[in-house]
Amino acid sequence: MSIEFIYFDLGNVLVCFEVQRVLAQMAAAAGLTRDQVAAALFDHGLQREFELGRIGPEEFFRTFRELTGTKSDLESIRRAATEIFWLNESILPVVSALRQTRRRMGILSNTCITHLEYCRRRFRVVSDCFELVVASFDVGMLKPEPEIYRRAAERAGVAPEEVFFTDDIAVNVEAARAAGFEAVRFSSARQLAAELRKRNVPMNL
Repeated sequence: MSIEFIYFDLGNVLVCFEVQRVLAQMAAAAGLTRDQVAAALFDHGLQREFELGRIGPEEFFRTFRELTGTKSDLESIRRAATEIFWLNESILPVVSALRQTRRRMGILSNTCITHLEYCRRRFRVVSDCFELVVASFDVGMLKPEPEIYRRAAERAGVAPEEVFFTDDIAVNVEAARAAGFEAVRFSSARQLAAELRKRNVPMNL
């Protein structure tokens, strides 16, 4: 069966980020240690709730301040938690080559509304090049849950076997394969282009 739709992960595929950078920026803005920030975000499950769409931005930042006891300016904390991404420039020729052949593409990502909106404002490749975005906060589920892959194929209007997906996290790739996707773990733009060529996906590259 041919590939009819291509899904890209967002973080560390289209754009880059580092968890330690997030922790450092939020710690500096809030007058906390990285461990205190990590405990609030991950040990208390705050980031997970945000990425599942169970809480919105206002509740997220209010709860963060309550959990950590910080009195720091809310806007400074928000910027520190949001302005964490930089463009993966190496991926641009691959996306452009696929667009030139009118290949249907989308984003399938575990992300919160704040991060997605920031990336859309900041990076044209995110805002302009993909017809669909299946985001965890919107559908209320996270990769590698099996249902999110079924939902992604359904939204694209294709069979799971007609979807190609790339993600930098191995367990997400394995779950996508289990759901019927053609899926590869992302390591570089060159590697991704080679994987697409193996599957006879036309690219002007």
